[in-house]
Amino acid sequence: MWDEGAGEWVNLDSIVDPETNTITAEVSHFTAFTVLAYTRPAAFVASDLSISPAEVDIGETVTISVLVTNIGDLTGSYEVSLKVDNVVVATKEITLAGGASQKVTFTTTKDVAGTYYRRC
Repeated sequence: MWDEGAGEWVNLDSIVDPETNTITAEVSHFTAFTVLAYTRPAAFVASDLSISPAEVDIGETVTISVLVTNIGDLTGSYEVSLKVDNVVVATKEITLAGGASQKVTFTTTKDVAGTYYRRC
């Protein structure tokens, strides 16, 4: 609803019924109303990269996780790839609603000694 004193639109608690194409909200007075739809497309950001343990012996398992967040309004899918030495070793596809986050976890082992760097 329009808040004339504040000069801005205020969100009302409402119930959307897609079956009847209605929106219901409780109000206590007459005022100007509008239906606002947030429609930023899905966009994904990766953060909080974690590698555990930081050092292992040849053949031991390493767990790598990252937090993926959909910073858009709409649901979308995202392919998360784990690369070692710039070679994809595993891929997972996730689907997130707008504003949602999900931790994605991979486990891997290497049979060759080396130094590997992390980046998100």
